[in-house]
Amino acid sequence: MGNTLTKTLTIAKDLLETKLPSILTTLTPKATTLLVASFYVTNTLYHHLWKQYQHRQALKLRSAVYKRHEQQFQSLKLADVDGDKQQRIISATVGQLVDGLNERVWTSYELVSVFIRRCGLMGREMGLVADHNYGPAIEMAKKCD
Repeated sequence: MGNTLTKTLTIAKDLLETKLPSILTTLTPKATTLLVASFYVTNTLYHHLWKQYQHRQALKLRSAVYKRHEQQFQSLKLADVDGDKQQRIISATVGQLVDGLNERVWTSYELVSVFIRRCGLMGREMGLVADHNYGPAIEMAKKCD
């Protein structure tokens, strides 16, 4: 139904755009007003349907990207960090994070794992993460420890 309506509106729009100037010269003012009004209604409806189509396509694409990111996120091998340590890491300043690394309170792998989890959960919920590079970050963190 929607596809047929879109095609019909497209044909009507094309006809009105190409034939409208010659038709207007032969019509009465009342008929001209009606024809121009129908042209604008058709044009508005066409653009509305086109915007809806674009929106649906964007939602499909976003859904596919989120699904792919979710699969990649689930396949990561993240460090198991207990809740207390995780909270201390999240609430720490940069200086405290560096001190914790130097004093071996936590490892680079644990830090990266905590922040990847945070990015994975909060970033997706808020639509903030466009792309990620979690795998190489984990490998680099493991090498640093």
